[in-house]
Amino acid sequence: MYSVAVDKEYEIDACSETFCGPGRHCRVSPESGDAECVCLDACRPHKKPVCGNDGKLYPNHCELHRMACVLKKRIAIAHNKDCFYQGDNCTDEEYEKLKTQLLRLQNRKFAQSPDAQGLGQDELSIKKFLVTMMFEYWDLDNDGQVSSNEMGQVMRKEDELAEVLTTCSLYDLLKFDDINDDHRVDIDEFYNAFGVTPVHLSDEKKSLVTVAKVGDSLALRCDITGDPEPILVWQRHGVDLTTIDLMTLNIDFSGYIFQVFDDGTLYITSLSTLHMGNYSCRALHNGQVVQVHTVKVQVPPSTKVSPRRQAHSPGSTAELKCHAEGIPTPAVKWLKNGGNLDPSESPHVSLQDSGSVLHISNVRTEDMGAYICHAENLVGSSEDISTLFVQDGGHFSSLQLESVFYVFHDDGVNIFQPGTCQLVHHIKASDKILATQEPVCTPDMDGECNQVCSWGSAVNVLDTYIYVSQPQENRVLVLETRTQQVIQVIQTDPLPVDLQYMEELDQVWVLNWGDMERSFQTLEVIREASAAVTHRTIHTEPVENHFDHVESFFLPPVKMLEQNFKYAYLVHRDQPKIDKMDVETMKYVRTIDLTEQNCHPQSLAFSPVSGYVVVQCSGIRDDQRHNVDDDSQVLLDALTDAVIQVNPEIHGKPHVSPDGRYIVSIDNESELIVVQSISEDGQLSLSFEVHTNLHVSDVAFHPTSGFNSYNLYVSSESKTDILFVNLLNGKVKMIKGVKSAMPVEHWPWDESNRAIISTGLFGNYLVSPSEEAIFVVDSKLDKVNCEIDQVKHGNVIVWVGEL
Repeated sequence: MYSVAVDKEYEIDACSETFCGPGRHCRVSPESGDAECVCLDACRPHKKPVCGNDGKLYPNHCELHRMACVLKKRIAIAHNKDCFYQGDNCTDEEYEKLKTQLLRLQNRKFAQSPDAQGLGQDELSIKKFLVTMMFEYWDLDNDGQVSSNEMGQVMRKEDELAEVLTTCSLYDLLKFDDINDDHRVDIDEFYNAFGVTPVHLSDEKKSLVTVAKVGDSLALRCDITGDPEPILVWQRHGVDLTTIDLMTLNIDFSGYIFQVFDDGTLYITSLSTLHMGNYSCRALHNGQVVQVHTVKVQVPPSTKVSPRRQAHSPGSTAELKCHAEGIPTPAVKWLKNGGNLDPSESPHVSLQDSGSVLHISNVRTEDMGAYICHAENLVGSSEDISTLFVQDGGHFSSLQLESVFYVFHDDGVNIFQPGTCQLVHHIKASDKILATQEPVCTPDMDGECNQVCSWGSAVNVLDTYIYVSQPQENRVLVLETRTQQVIQVIQTDPLPVDLQYMEELDQVWVLNWGDMERSFQTLEVIREASAAVTHRTIHTEPVENHFDHVESFFLPPVKMLEQNFKYAYLVHRDQPKIDKMDVETMKYVRTIDLTEQNCHPQSLAFSPVSGYVVVQCSGIRDDQRHNVDDDSQVLLDALTDAVIQVNPEIHGKPHVSPDGRYIVSIDNESELIVVQSISEDGQLSLSFEVHTNLHVSDVAFHPTSGFNSYNLYVSSESKTDILFVNLLNGKVKMIKGVKSAMPVEHWPWDESNRAIISTGLFGNYLVSPSEEAIFVVDSKLDKVNCEIDQVKHGNVIVWVGEL
């Protein structure tokens, strides 16, 4: 083994007569001292992409030949440019950047050209002139088209292009803007690519309003024209409706699908109130001209009366109530036995609360009959019937389901009638469950003398059953309202806490904590909840192959304004996202990323009027500590999942009224209640704020007299008052004398240690517990109707029946 020392002069001489070819260079062998050709270690950085016949894209010719040398195989230049579209990383965003940079480069040349003088200051004219110059320069053979070969030649001879051709190349013009797929770009396609296609829209068509009926199909025409005809893009809240993933929009509710036809018409197959709002269209490469269509959706009335049947003796007083909703708000009138009812002809008959209540004093035999509540607005009408029987002999019969509330407390379940405050039935903790003979509440280790019930939450299933969770016993009980007995036990994962019922699919959803630290929370579903069958739970789809990621979930109320929105929203601990799930298949369909908004979702609310999803966001610093100043409210669009608005001024848990017209946010940190209203055409605005030091525990919405709005009732975590807020005008008052709630530490299941429950659409009462009693509030008088004592920790309450 030996080496030969070679001086520099000999090395130069040895290689001076040796030609190595592309991708190689000459060097003197340290062993033999002879000149030899070896592969280049690297090529000089130069961006002039070229295709190899191996199907790969190389940054330049040198790299192609160097790789051929390294692989010891022949790689020729492929002139078909197919490799430019294989594994291409040029995205829409990167492509737009490339075109902007090309225009800037052309502008630098243009500024030095004598043609720059006298062109004027019109931006579009200047841009079109630059694009025309660029096209003429690239069209090397002057045939009115730029081919891939011409693009390649331009890239090879223009060194300045190297600074802009990074992720994308000139060949991407063929990928994105070769409209007729002839592998060339003509002048019209070139203009279209750079957004200088002249487009036109008359001033009177720039903003149009379309009013349509729910359930109808709707076609929105884009009136932007040009020569050539521009490619049109439709957007809602900034989301391109031509590229949106329709798989998340067409699962058995086809009315939410958007279709864009070849002529640029946007078609919606079946309108809902979720479709309210603005839709904009523009040319693909010219965003300066925009047409905005505002869609307003009207809903025919739906009508409900109470009671449906009642019997009275002569001389007594009868009252018939009617609730009608729709968009626009319907007018209500009463008919009797199919004919018009004129109260002026019968002094003992009067209309109250804007005609929604028919009051009959001193009932007579001739008052007996079928009373029809007829509601009508611009798009339809509806009716419901209430029958009044008049019986002689002083006998009175209700002829309707008795309306009661169930209170779940330490010693079982008490069933009360709110008007009289009388106890109807008591299910004791030690009572046996019909099917299993187990006690309603399992005794502790000391025996039955210390038997105390643990309740988490409860839901009413069509006034037929009540499902109630027992967290410490890992089960859900089913109560039958007809017999007022516990008839079934459903085993669950550990610590079932939160229950929600989805009427549309007849499902009860159960959130289990796993342990008191909520370290492995799971979500289960009970199907056919209203059926008289043996029930069991099934799990939802795992997240990342685990069942332990769900922090909380939200089911939008169904049948609000005729909507059937079949999605659930799931929140995960300390994650800035919301997962959207199809409740029919229980499969995840989309993840809504809220990282950019610094939003760690805490709670959600939903309004079908314009499809607002309201998210309470907690701001998290980089060190994972919570910063109240970073809290905000984020509005999402239920159809596109787009972020509509981030409002850093509104904090706290959101609640939406049953008619979807009010969003109430409870901010205990700032001692503030913020009320936002949603108009009939879906416009959101701030109504008013209420400052209160109550430290809110829970809220309830209760219909106003006349049923045209809702009042808000607010319970306190620590004070002995209930706050009343009129959502129409902002008036407030205090209802006093409801005693203190249980200590917060005695109620571990949620933040509401004092629930407050409304007695339904036609009820006159609200119910709220103190530590050892239940208080019934009269909503007509706004004062306490009665106190029911010896009911300890009765914080789970369910209302059954309609007055």
